[in-house]
Amino acid sequence: MRRHEVFTRRTTTHNESISLTPPRLYRQERDWTCSVACLRTILSAFMDEVPAEDSFVVNCGMQPGPCYSGGVKTQGLLNEEEYDVVYGIDHPEIEFEDILDLMKEGYYIMLESMVNYAHWMVLLGYYAIAPHDNMENYQLLFYDPYYNQVRMINADEFIGMWIDGNYENTKVEKDFVAVRKKK
Repeated sequence: MRRHEVFTRRTTTHNESISLTPPRLYRQERDWTCSVACLRTILSAFMDEVPAEDSFVVNCGMQPGPCYSGGVKTQGLLNEEEYDVVYGIDHPEIEFEDILDLMKEGYYIMLESMVNYAHWMVLLGYYAIAPHDNMENYQLLFYDPYYNQVRMINADEFIGMWIDGNYENTKVEKDFVAVRKKK
């Protein structure tokens, strides 16, 4: 346990576990398509036939390199007439508590962080482990499309890495895309 001589002790009001797992998990097919793999994974919750990775790359004119929520939005990767979508680019004030609120409201969430430098993963679950006095006691379950693995990460550790690996140049932090079917 950290002594908190340097690091801030993070706390949460979310003392209940939350999970939302799409029915299919899609591995990325190129080194730079983690965002597409996450979108495909999320879309599997809403459609039987998810478009192929090539469909996104070609139809949206995607190029190798990082893709942030602003790019997902401007490239039209999601049909906003069909889905309620919340983009990190539109919410620079977001906190992790807000992400958990979105998940509780039925949004599937993908988060970009410095895990693997500038990398998207799908948040599958948040696990509240007692005692509930700080975020070091909580775990996050992610689907990582690069390694095609489900990974458990300490919530406090992830929040500290919820910033782009190239932040000094991009100024991207706390980036996310949240998607649910319109009601």
